[in-house]
Amino acid sequence: MAAGIVVLRDGVIRDVDLAAMRRRGPALFKKMRAAYAERDYLGGTIDDLFPRSSP
Repeated sequence: MAAGIVVLRDGVIRDVDLAAMRRRGPALFKKMRAAYAERDYLGGTIDDLFPRSSP
């Protein structure tokens, strides 16, 4: 409860469209990831800042 309102019931968050959030997530991550390179004072590229974790 928050301020007397049930916000989570049976694992579902009230008024949140999780399916829409999941669809939008990859695009938001891509946008945020690109912004790191824009702000990097050493001028690193996306690949420098986010190296692959596996070959």
